[in-house]
Amino acid sequence: MIQADLSPEQVSTSEDAIRQVIERLGTGFASKNGALFASAFAEVHDYVVVNGMFVPNMTREANAQVHQELFDGTRMGALGNDLSKLSEPTCVISGIRFLSPTIAVAHIATEVGGKPATIATAVMQQQAGEWLIVSFHNAMVLTGPDGPPG
Repeated sequence: MIQADLSPEQVSTSEDAIRQVIERLGTGFASKNGALFASAFAEVHDYVVVNGMFVPNMTREANAQVHQELFDGTRMGALGNDLSKLSEPTCVISGIRFLSPTIAVAHIATEVGGKPATIATAVMQQQAGEWLIVSFHNAMVLTGPDGPPG
């Protein structure tokens, strides 16, 4: 669906650029590289941690440091988990919606060990020709006895 008065070519080009940024985030997550993970974010951004804690005006540098500590196991995750022991983490874009030619919302699903783990909403903005995450809300995927809700 074309949104925000973008031509199909503009949508395609912007979606490709957004996918590259999310791929960088996912590669940083999978390789446990805090700096690479944080490179997907604007220099200053808002971050809602998986436990609901709101961190306004987080810097890319602080994001990289916190995530590197999580990946190294020197800091426990918000839910008391040890992210250094994650098995085969992956990130997949569930959808992209353009709100304007320079603002988009992307939903990013993560899996760990082949099982759904989190779903994130990333508000992305094109800044100086590059799409970056300006606000990120990470939430656990709730599972019941039959697996995640469908």
